Amino acid sequence: PTLPSGLTMRFSLAVDYTIAVANAAIMIIFNSLSLFLITRKNKKGCLLLILISIINRVVSHFIFIGGAHLFGVAWTAVLILFAYLEYKRLSARD
Repeated sequence: PTLPSGLTMRFSLAVDYTIAVANAAIMIIFNSLSLFLITRKNKKGCLLLILISIINRVVSHFIFIGGAHLFGVAWTAVLILFAYLEYKRLSARD
């Protein structure tokens, strides 16, 4: 179905599929690095996760069309919250 704004209800890309895949591949690398640093109890991993999550949401705004992008925004908020709490916990430990 079509929304009053003219957009369809389905999830779609605003750019070429290759650009979306390249964005995902880059984010996999950065998220893996963040996970590695966090598991090593390094505070920089939390900060990196927060930074790349925000940057990815800004970039993704131009890649995706539709309401599915809102799920990504909600997931990013959860990631940022937990990364911030972990950062505070690691900072208190030092």
